[in-house]
Amino acid sequence: MDDFKYLGITFSKNGRLITAIKENIKSATKVLHALRGSFRDKHIPIDCQLELIDSMIEPILLYGAEIWGYENITLLENFQLSCLKNVLKVRQNTPNYMVFGETGKIPISVKIKTRMIKYWKHLVTGKSDKISI
Repeated sequence: MDDFKYLGITFSKNGRLITAIKENIKSATKVLHALRGSFRDKHIPIDCQLELIDSMIEPILLYGAEIWGYENITLLENFQLSCLKNVLKVRQNTPNYMVFGETGKIPISVKIKTRMIKYWKHLVTGKSDKISI
């Protein structure tokens, strides 16, 4: 057995956590497909679609980011951009800066790094009687 799952994060014996990222994307894709059906059927405005993606897809994508955030996150960045471009109904070759500018969103890499820094700060400045030192 090369992998094991702990608290929903898949760890590989080689120390890489790319499997955890791929599983997060797989789970988020399932939710996204369900949302897309609602977007079409109910004619939900773009701002509401973006809000739903932020509240329902992003937490799935970022689960465990404090742990695996140092990995190559290109897959996550591509998934985020694909979602945004799909909501805006623009081509996939539309420049990324235009998509971020139009939606007012920030790249997921910024959110991942922010989570990692907050977690590190929490570990360093936490109570002295905690287990992790």
